[in-house]
Amino acid sequence: MNIISKFDNCAELKSDIEKYISLLTTKKEFPSTNELKSIAKGIILLKTVAFYDGESHYKNSMIFDILAAVDSLTGNSLRQFNYVIRSFIENAARTLLDLSDDDETGVNQLFKNLTLQFGSTEERIKSLDYINGEYGKSCMYVHSNRKANISIPLYYSDFMINDDFNRKNLLASINRTLLLVRKVIELFIYSNPYKVENAFFRNKQKLSFLLGDRLYTIFKQEIAKADTHKQLS
Repeated sequence: MNIISKFDNCAELKSDIEKYISLLTTKKEFPSTNELKSIAKGIILLKTVAFYDGESHYKNSMIFDILAAVDSLTGNSLRQFNYVIRSFIENAARTLLDLSDDDETGVNQLFKNLTLQFGSTEERIKSLDYINGEYGKSCMYVHSNRKANISIPLYYSDFMINDDFNRKNLLASINRTLLLVRKVIELFIYSNPYKVENAFFRNKQKLSFLLGDRLYTIFKQEIAKADTHKQLS
C-alpha cells in the first residue's frame, strides 16, 4: 500500500485536526505544528476509546484536562500548564482503573493501584514510571515555595519572569505533552487491547492513523498476546 492511499479514509479526521490546529495558531505562533497534530490525534484516540463503553465524570474530565493543557500552551503561564497536566494524569489514572464518579481514592493509592493492575512487564513499568515522574514534576512546579520568604514585589517579579513561556520551555512543554499522551495511550492498550479494537470496529485505518506506527505495532502485539491467552485458557 503506497503512502498516498494508506490513509485515504481519514480525510474527515485530518480536516478536524487541521481546524483544531488553526484555532490554536490564531492565539499564538508555534515553532512547529507537527507535534500539536500528533497530540490532537492522541486526544481523538483517547476520547474514542474511553467513551466506547459510556461516559463518566472522570472520562470527561480527562479529555477536558488534556484540551485545557494544550490550550494553556497558547498562554503565558507554565504554572497553569503544570496544574492542568497534573489534573489530566489524575483523571487518566481514574479512567484506566474504571473508578466510579464518587470514588475518592487518594493520588498515592491511585499510582499503587495502577502498578498492581498494569505493572506486569518492563515496558508497562516504564510507562507507569514516566507518568508518575511527570506527575511529580507538575506537583513540584505548582507547589514550589522555595522563595516564600522574599518580599511580595520581588516574588511577583521573579514569578513573571520564570512563569512565562519562552521558545525553549514552550517546545519542551509541547514535547512533554505529546509523550505523556502517548504513554497514557500505551496503558489503555495494555489494559484492554480488545476495547481499543472494538472502539474502531471496521475502522482499522483510522486507528492506525491516530496511533502512528510505533503505537500501532504495540497494539497488534497486545492483540496477539490476548488472542494467544484466550486460546490457552
